[in-house]
Formats: sequence, C-alpha cells, structure tokens
Amino acid sequence: MQSKVDRNSLLLITYSSIFLVISEILFIKVSPQFYSLFNPLPFLIIGLILPYKELLLSIFISLIFILLASFLGTVNFIQNQFVIFQSIISFSIVLFFGIFHYVNFKKINPNKVIPIINLIFLTFLTIFYFTIFQNSEQLEIKQFFEKLVNEINKSYGIKGNEDLGNLLNILIMLLPSINCLIFFISFSFNLIIAKFFVRKNNFDEYLLIEFTSFHTPIWFSTLYIACLIISMLFDTDSQFWVLSMNSFICMSFCYLIEGFVAFTNKFKSIEINNYIKFTIIFLLFLFLGYVLLLIILILGYLENLKKIKKS
Repeated sequence: MQSKVDRNSLLLITYSSIFLVISEILFIKVSPQFYSLFNPLPFLIIGLILPYKELLLSIFISLIFILLASFLGTVNFIQNQFVIFQSIISFSIVLFFGIFHYVNFKKINPNKVIPIINLIFLTFLTIFYFTIFQNSEQLEIKQFFEKLVNEINKSYGIKGNEDLGNLLNILIMLLPSINCLIFFISFSFNLIIAKFFVRKNNFDEYLLIEFTSFHTPIWFSTLYIACLIISMLFDTDSQFWVLSMNSFICMSFCYLIEGFVAFTNKFKSIEINNYIKFTIIFLLFLFLGYVLLLIILILGYLENLKKIKKS
C-alpha cells in the first residue's frame, strides 16, 4: 500500500514538473508579454490540486531543468532574464501556497492573511527600494523615458515641457509600488483562471482559496490612511514621501479585492451565460484596464466604509 502511494506521488511530481516546463516554454515562445502576464498560471493550477510537498518538488525539479538548459545552452531562448523571472515566480508561489497551507492547517480565517501578505511584500519592496533601486537604476530608467518622450515629441512636433520632466521623476520614484500592484493584480487574475480551469475539468481541489467574504480590517485601513496623510506632509523629493506613497499604492490591493468581490456579486445578479460574463470582464480588463481598476477600487472603499459603519 505504501509503495503504491509513493508511486502515485512520484507520478504526480513527474507529470507536474513536465507540465510546468512545457507550459513556461510555450508561454515564452508565444511572446514575452504573454509569458509575463500568464507565467503564474501553471504553478497556480498544480498548487490548487497537489499537496504542498508534491508542489515543492515539482517546482524544484522544473526550476533545475530550466537552470540546466540555460547553463548548457541547449535551448537558445532561455536567457538569464527568463531564469531570474522564473525563480522569482517560483519563490512567490512557494510562499503563497505555504502561507495558505499553514492557515488551513491552523484553521485560521484565510481572509485575515491577505493584509499580512500585502505587508510582507511591502517589506520586500522597501528593502528593494533602499538597497537596489537607487540612484544609478533611477537614472537609467529616467534616461530611457526621456529618450522615449523626446522621440514622441519629435514625431508630432511637440515642444519639450518642464512639467513633463517633473512628472517623469515622480513616476520613476513610484515604479516599485506600481510594479508590485501590477504583479498582485496579474497574480489574482491568474488565480481566478486557475480555479475556473480546475473546476471545469473536474479536478479535486486539495486547497480551497476563497475571498468571497473578504473585508479589509480596521487596523489596516488606519495604516493605509496614515500613509496617505504622511505623503501629504512632505514634498515629492523627500524619502518619507516616496516611502509613504509607495506604501499607499501597494496597500491599495486589499481594497481592490474588496471591490472585486462586490463587483462580481453585482455581476452575478445579471442573468446571462457565465462564459459571456467572463468574456466581458476579460475584455474590460484588456482594453479598459485602468478605468475598470479605478471603479473596483472605489467600490472597495465604499464596501469597506459600509462594514466599518456596521461594526
């Protein structure tokens, strides 16, 4: 009996590792943009249906294969950037499912964990900003954007604008949190697709991850408002402004979740085919992403305010 269980586990790990490697190679072959958007999807699919031990081993084996392929040069499109990005995603998946398996084991409400995960990533973001993303990196990014803007100005005969330069400086300082928020949104979008795929193909979910009853806790909202107030007290060239505004943007993700839950609940009341609903949301996200995110964020604020009043 034990040998049969071990054999099944070994088969699961083998097939999952192959699935990960093939999926990631296919994604990067389609296009770098497609890969960057849907990279977490295969990891999330196997993470939902495998025990944590098998998930860890599958990720480890697939990563070793990619590292070896990169080192030996057997696959010409596997470059250092691909390996680094793959390693970051692998670490994020291990951390994400590790936290939720622990929460499930300890019978903790998963909704209480989201703000903690947000703050963990915010800590990494702060360390990254003060250790890596400093003067030389900021200068290179600024030069790239200035070159891009100058080329656009020349093409359309537009004169240079000093205010535009100041706006670029602010944008560059906020890039870490903007990238972090984009990663959160992309990760969540992939999680929705992964759950849809698993359920439509009748796989048994080993780990249930639901945020339907999520609401942002009061202590998190207090910290969030404090970051906004601090950013108003300092000039844009102050490190306090940079830190508080980056924190404010990154922490907005919790309200996006709350707003998305409210949005989907209202959307469910509309009696149309589920595939049509999914297509509408996907197209809105694709073509009117920023408008949709702004609507969802405002909904999140309103929902949070209602729950605070009730409590």
